[in-house]
Amino acid sequence: MIDRLAHEPEINAQRTIVAGTSFGGWNALAHGTLRDPHVVGLINFYGGARTPACPDGDKVLASDAKRFGKETRIRSLWLYGDNDSRFSISTWQAMYAAYKAQGAPAELAAFGPFLSDSHQLLSYPRGLSLVAPVLDKFLASLDLPTQILHPQYLPLPPPARTDFAAIDDIRAAPLPNGQDRTPYRDFLARPYPRVIVIAPRQVVVVGNGGFDPLAKALADCRRHSDDCRPYAVDNEVVWTEPNSDRNQKQAHP
Repeated sequence: MIDRLAHEPEINAQRTIVAGTSFGGWNALAHGTLRDPHVVGLINFYGGARTPACPDGDKVLASDAKRFGKETRIRSLWLYGDNDSRFSISTWQAMYAAYKAQGAPAELAAFGPFLSDSHQLLSYPRGLSLVAPVLDKFLASLDLPTQILHPQYLPLPPPARTDFAAIDDIRAAPLPNGQDRTPYRDFLARPYPRVIVIAPRQVVVVGNGGFDPLAKALADCRRHSDDCRPYAVDNEVVWTEPNSDRNQKQAHP
C-alpha cells in the first residue's frame, strides 16, 4: 500500500507514520519489524490482541512485544490509559518493558483514566485534546509537520472543569424551570459523549453522540438565546457564574 501511495505526487512516502488503535495499534508495532524504509514512526494507541483460544494472553502479548522489539529500529509512541477494559496496567506495562528491553526506540505516554474506559479514548471528542500535545511532540521530534491546517473540522474543545458542583448534584444546575430537574436527569442517563448547555431563565439543551455534540448543543441553544453556556461535558461540570472571571481578576490584579 505504501509503495502504491509513493506514486502520488502530493505524498512524500519517505516520511510515513503507521498508526492504529487496539488491534490496529498492535499491527502498527508488527509493521515495524518489516523495517519498511518509508516508515519513520509508529503510533500505538492502546494496542494488543485478545482471543478466547489463548488462555495465557497476557504472557503471549509480552512475549510477542519482545519479539517485535528485537526486530524493530523504528521509533514508536505507545499510548495507554489506566482504566482500559481490554488491557490492564500490568499487561501493557509488561508489553512495553519487554519491547523496550530489546533496544527498540520507544516512548510511553500513560494518560491515566479516561471516562469509563480508556480503550475508547479516540471515540470521544474530549480524547483529542488529551492526546494532541503528545502526538505533536512526537511528530515534531521526527521533523514532521504539526500545524493545524483546517481547525474548522476539529471538535470544539470543552471548557476546563470547575468546582461549581458535583456531576451528580441534580439540584445545582441553574435550569430555567426552577424545580424541574428532568433535563438534568436526562443528561445523566445519556451515554458519552454528552453535554448540557444552559441559558439561565430561558432554555436548556441536552445532547450526546456525534463528532462534536458540544458545538451542536450550543448552536441549538443559540437559536433561542445569546446567553448559552455549557454546564457539563461528559462527566465534568464546567459551569462558571457570569461574573466569576471578572471577580477573579479583581481579586488577583
